[in-house]
Amino acid sequence: MGPSLQAKPRVLYICGWGRSGSTVVDRVLGEAPGFVSVGELRSLWDTDPAVQLCGCGAPIADCRLWGPILHAMSSAGGYTVDSVRELRDATSRSRHLVRLWRAAKGGRRAPLSAAVRYGDVLTGIYAAVRMATGSAIVVDSSKHPAEALVLAARPDVDLTVLHLVRDPRGSAYSWSRRRRRAVEDMEARHTPEPPRRGLFSSSAWWTTWNAVAESMIRPVLGSRYLSLRYEDVMDSPRDQLGAVVQRLGVSAGDLPFVGTNEVVLGAAHTVAGNPNRMERGVVRLEADTEWRRELRGADRWKATLPALPMLRHFGYGVRGTRQQPPRRLGSFRV
Repeated sequence: MGPSLQAKPRVLYICGWGRSGSTVVDRVLGEAPGFVSVGELRSLWDTDPAVQLCGCGAPIADCRLWGPILHAMSSAGGYTVDSVRELRDATSRSRHLVRLWRAAKGGRRAPLSAAVRYGDVLTGIYAAVRMATGSAIVVDSSKHPAEALVLAARPDVDLTVLHLVRDPRGSAYSWSRRRRRAVEDMEARHTPEPPRRGLFSSSAWWTTWNAVAESMIRPVLGSRYLSLRYEDVMDSPRDQLGAVVQRLGVSAGDLPFVGTNEVVLGAAHTVAGNPNRMERGVVRLEADTEWRRELRGADRWKATLPALPMLRHFGYGVRGTRQQPPRRLGSFRV
């Protein structure tokens, strides 16, 4: 039995640096009763909805869920893909993080106007998805800390943040590589290829984004801030993700696992994310550890050095080992 509907939308926002397994986590959680997955909602504004495919297989503009929502946004609110993208980009800037954090804490200073309007758009979409699907909880894997702070400041959103962290070397390697098969799949689906990023750049941003989540979002949300490591999830997905849905009112046994690491995924209305958002049927969950074999010498140090300030905090060793994070700094928990 799923969680009951409330007057304001409940949102489970997955936060953290990219290439951390958020798409598959999003998809599995979206299969829980009363949950609906929308993928990386913030990336909807970077694409042409007439071309970009929804996870259900239809172009987003023609999707039975997203088509009416986008039409209503345009006709009733005057919002277009371009205008929402401008609001998003004006809000999600590093220089605004302190102001967004103060607004989330309930500070007296007037909140950033673009953030208020962008928050209006997001809240409206969550409410529309909730009404159209009958789901109580919307899972959004957009991952951006600034966006999470925008939502944390909203009295009309019941927000829970799931902070997902992966070893920075694994994320950096994923950002830097280009898989032929994945690119061919994306071309066949008219999906833009995700951008590539250098090893040093990825790990520098890994440190920044995860530090913001820990220092700004965690104190604001308290018990509504959950945290998991990608590697722990892949080691024991039924237990780790089951604990998340339990915190939100659903039995862990309601997740569609058919084995210790196998889950049944149906069609989902995900607007963006890793190409595996399109997968259906029985899917095996296992960690991508290719970086341990392929990332060596100078390249491994490029992906390690920028992450040193937060590496041990999250329980990752310099040489790639994994331990429990120091308890004094806050262990990963749900």
